[in-house]
Amino acid sequence: MKLLKSILFVGLLGFATACENECRQAADRDFIEKYTPLVTELFTSFEGHVKSTLSYEIRTHIALEANLKNAIHKSKQLLLEKLHDIVDYGIFGKYHARCYQVELPGCPNYYCSEVCGSPGSIIYYLDDVLTRTRAGVVEAIKLDSVEQGKYDKLIWDAVSRILSKDSSSTQLEKLRVDYLKDLKNFHDSADGLCEKECFEKWAPELIYLLQGYD
Repeated sequence: MKLLKSILFVGLLGFATACENECRQAADRDFIEKYTPLVTELFTSFEGHVKSTLSYEIRTHIALEANLKNAIHKSKQLLLEKLHDIVDYGIFGKYHARCYQVELPGCPNYYCSEVCGSPGSIIYYLDDVLTRTRAGVVEAIKLDSVEQGKYDKLIWDAVSRILSKDSSSTQLEKLRVDYLKDLKNFHDSADGLCEKECFEKWAPELIYLLQGYD
């Protein structure tokens, strides 16, 4: 990724300022805003597949569709509630604190290769920051979308609560086998969460944001 060529010095008492307080909050917020629609798209697609699998049951059980929709919404909210901690760790878990090695040639600036938390250092390592945050989001989705995981428990409880009233255990088990295929596909689809194309689009926006806190 081609980064800024301009050199903007951000010295403070002999070292560069860290991305703290408003800068950190703004960076976290921007990443959350970028990932939220991608996460929503994944869950919307998952909901569509499950509805297709349970299409007959949805037609014959009035409350099922609403229960299913609510359970998938709750599953999505579980992830969205984690996004702040995920992206904050992805950005600042590795790149934090002030840059002390100001004797490095050309430092502190946007070529500052010291691992620290200045806006310039974060920009220098932006490829890694983007990769780390994406990995955190993907890992969180995959962790909770396994069989007997949080999403499964929420969703299947909503389904079985309605269908168990007039369906045999054999019928429910068959439906669950089909539903688990949808869950597995959803789990695997997290690997396709936007990467290169998003990084190329997001990088200039993030650089511009971080520049504002130098």
